Amino acid sequence: MKGRKRKPIAVREREGNPGKRKLTDPISLLPGAPEKPADLPPAGSKLWDDLVTALTTAGILEQVDAAAFTALCVQWGRAEQARAVIREQGCFALGSMGQLVAHPAVGMERDAHAMLLRFAEQYGLTAAARARIGVAGTGAAAAGEAKLASVIDLTPRLVDDD
Repeated sequence: MKGRKRKPIAVREREGNPGKRKLTDPISLLPGAPEKPADLPPAGSKLWDDLVTALTTAGILEQVDAAAFTALCVQWGRAEQARAVIREQGCFALGSMGQLVAHPAVGMERDAHAMLLRFAEQYGLTAAARARIGVAGTGAAAAGEAKLASVIDLTPRLVDDD
């Protein structure tokens, strides 16, 4: 789909539906929390435990979202695994000619964070996504934001604080 992302129905209703187009009711396919996969990485499993209840209560996460939410948690687990490797081995490695190059885990961490943020946007777990749907600072969304902020720290670290 090209162009601008569609506005959620709640936002269009709040704005008075200036286009006067017919607004469809949001559908709920399979309400309730999805089942947690057994093979999630440890950090991804913790993220699942921390967020699934808040997102389900807010009506954002349903059983049909299991695959996408699993992918979000897997990406967080991969980012944390790469971060552990970087912490242990450093940001640089020796290249084939003896020169310093970025450690492969740096790229893995960057890619996992990029994918994580793409998935997180789907569940209103970024400030931009919440602003787009107009729920920043309200009820369950604020609770989900606070929980995400306490679990995910994407702040770049120049010096290890261990």
